[in-house]
Amino acid sequence: PAEWGIVIQVRFRQPADHEVSSGVTQLHGGLHSGGEKAVSTMLYLISLQDSNARGFRVVDEINQGMDVRFERKVIARVSLSSCRESAPQTFMISPKLLPDLDYHPWTTVLNTLNGTFMQREQWRQWNP
Repeated sequence: PAEWGIVIQVRFRQPADHEVSSGVTQLHGGLHSGGEKAVSTMLYLISLQDSNARGFRVVDEINQGMDVRFERKVIARVSLSSCRESAPQTFMISPKLLPDLDYHPWTTVLNTLNGTFMQREQWRQWNP
C-alpha cells in the first residue's frame, strides 16, 4: 500500500493540428495550472461520492485558481451532486464566490461578510 497511487489523465484543450496525440496527459503540477488541478480534483471527488457513505464532506477553497467558466461549472456540479437524496451534506468554504451561480433548489448558501473593506454595495449584492 505504501507504493500505491492514483494517476489521473486529463485533457483541457483540443490538440493542435500538428499534434498526433489525443491530448490526454497525466495530471501534473508542472504542466497544469492551479485551476486545472482544482477542477480535476473536484471532479474526481464527485465521481467517488457514491462509493463512500460518510455523513458529510468539507471542501475548502477548491475554487481558488479556477477561471470563472470552470468555477461556475464545478460549483453547479457540486450543488447538483450534493443534493441527491442519498448524498451526504457538503460544506464548501471559500473566501470568494461568484454572484448568480446555478444552485440546486435544495442548496443553502450562507455568507459571512465582514471586515473594514466590505462595501455596502457588495453586501446588497448578496442580500437584495
